[in-house]
Amino acid sequence: MPIPTPIVEIAFDDTPYVNNPSWTDVTTYVRSIDTSRGRTDDFSDFDTGTASVVLDNRSRLFDPFYSAGTYFGKLLPRRQIRIRATSGATTYDIFRGFVSGWPVTYTEAGKDSTVTLQCFDALGLLASEQVSEDNYQTAILSISPRRYWKCNETTETTVLVDQIGGVNLTKTSGLPFQPTATLLQGCTGSAAAMVEYGAIGGTASTPTGLVFSFIGKPTVANDTGNFVAYECGQMAFQVNVGAADGSALFQFISGTTIYELTIPAGTFNPTIPHHYLFLASTSPTKLLIDGVAPTQSWVASAIPASGAVERAIVENMEIQEFFVKHGNSTTPVFDAEEFNALATGFNFRANTYDRNQYLLLQTPFIRYDYSTNYVQVPYITAPNGVRVLRIENTGDLLPQLQTNADTEGGEMFAKKDGRILFTDRQYKYTNTKSSTIQATFSDAGGATLKYGTELQLDYDADSIRNSVTVNYSAGANADNNVIAINTTSTASVGKVADSINTYLSSETDATTLANLQLGVGAALKPRISPLEVGLTSTDADWQTILGLELLERIKL
Repeated sequence: MPIPTPIVEIAFDDTPYVNNPSWTDVTTYVRSIDTSRGRTDDFSDFDTGTASVVLDNRSRLFDPFYSAGTYFGKLLPRRQIRIRATSGATTYDIFRGFVSGWPVTYTEAGKDSTVTLQCFDALGLLASEQVSEDNYQTAILSISPRRYWKCNETTETTVLVDQIGGVNLTKTSGLPFQPTATLLQGCTGSAAAMVEYGAIGGTASTPTGLVFSFIGKPTVANDTGNFVAYECGQMAFQVNVGAADGSALFQFISGTTIYELTIPAGTFNPTIPHHYLFLASTSPTKLLIDGVAPTQSWVASAIPASGAVERAIVENMEIQEFFVKHGNSTTPVFDAEEFNALATGFNFRANTYDRNQYLLLQTPFIRYDYSTNYVQVPYITAPNGVRVLRIENTGDLLPQLQTNADTEGGEMFAKKDGRILFTDRQYKYTNTKSSTIQATFSDAGGATLKYGTELQLDYDADSIRNSVTVNYSAGANADNNVIAINTTSTASVGKVADSINTYLSSETDATTLANLQLGVGAALKPRISPLEVGLTSTDADWQTILGLELLERIKL
C-alpha cells in the first residue's frame, strides 16, 4: 500500500522571521506526528493551527541542556518547523509553524527519552505581537534613512529636528512652526505647518539613487509656493502642489538632466493630505501618490550642472514624516517601497486609495510586498480583491487583523505552507477549489476514498444565524450599527444572533455586509462531524487527500 512518506524539518540556524530558512531533516528521529487546523463552525474565526511531533531523544540530540549535542545552543523556542509528505513524485505541505519549546521526557527508568514538540502556525506567532504606537517612525528608522524630519514638534518652535542628527529644518522666513492635527493615522503628535523652513548640510557628493517621502498638504492657496524639496550634490527632487488650481509638478534632477511630471489643473485634490513616495537611480524609477502611480509621463530636458551641497526646503506646507534615503535602485528602494506602501491604503473592493482605510504597519516580520499589494506575515498570500489592512496605533495585532477580515466579510487563516491567507467575501464562490468538488468520500463498495466507521450528521439551530448586527465606525446612525433579520427564519426556529465588529465607515457598507452574512447564515443546513479517512490503495487518492486545503469543497 503506497503510504505517503513523511518529512519533518527544523530550521535550527534561523530566526522565526526568516522566510526561506535552512532546513534540517529530522524525520529519522520522528516517532509520531499529529496536526490540527480549522475551526469549529462556519461562524467562528479560524483557530491557530497546531502540530505535535514526538522525537526520539535517546542520544540527547534534542536536549537543550546537553552541551555535547549537535544542536546545543540552537534548541530555542520559536524555531521554525515544516511537516510535509511525499506521495508518488510529489511532495505536499502539511504544516509549517514554530516550535513552542523543547521539553525533555525520560521514561522506562531512564532508558527511553523523547522530546514532544508542541507547534503553532503563524496565527499563534501574531497572537503575541503588539502594534507599535508610532508605525511610521519604527518603519522609517528600520530602513536607515539619511535624513528624517518627523515634523511632529508639539510646541511653537523655529527648529524641526532631524531624527538622524545634524541637519535640522530651520525657519528662514514667516512665523514659527505651529502644531496642527496629525495628518494620517499612524503618525504621532502634530504636523508641522510652516511658511518656509530650510536645512543646509555640508558639501556632499551625488548619491547613486534617492528615496524621498513625506505626508503633506498646502497651507496657502498659492500655485507656485507650496513645495517640499531635497538636494544632494547633483541630484535633487521637488514636489510642488498647486493649491488654487488642483495641479502638481514633480521635478527630479540628475546631473545635467531634469525630469518633470505634471498633473494638470483640476485633476489633483490639494485640500487633503497625500502620501508621496519617489524612487530613483540616475533617472526616475517610481512616483507614488497615496500608493498609486500617476498616469502622466516624465519629460526630460537639459540643465546646467548644480553644486555639491546637501539641503532641504519646505515652504507653505503642512507636513509630517519627511525622510530621504540614499542608495541605488535595488535594495534601498525595495526596502523603502515596502514601508511606504504601508502608509497608503487600498480600498478593499475597488483596489483604489481610500483615506478611511489604512495599512499602517511594520514589525520585524510583517512586511508589505508592493508588487502584489499584499502584506507578508511573514509569507503571506491573498486572492485578488483584498488590498487593505487597517491597523490602529496600539494594541494586540491579531484581533485587528481579524477585524480586517471581518470587515471584508472574508476569512483569515494560516495555510499548510505557513502563509497567512486573507480571502474576500466572494472567495467561496469565485475560488475554483471552493466552488467545485475536490474530493468525494463514500462508504459505497468500490469507492477508493472512504470515510471511517463512524459519521454524525447534526441538524440544529447551531448552524444558522438569522439576526446579524454589523458595527461600524461612523455614519448617521447614532448607534453605529445595522441589524439585518430574516423574519421567516426567526418565526420558524427562533432568533439566533451574531454580531460583527468592523472598520467600515458607512451605514450603506455595513448594511451590505449584514445582508450578505444573513443570506448565507439564515439557511438551516446539516453539519458533519470530523471525518476519519480510510486507508486507500492508490497514489492518486493519497495525492487528492494531501492536496486539500481549508475552505475547499468536498462531497460526502
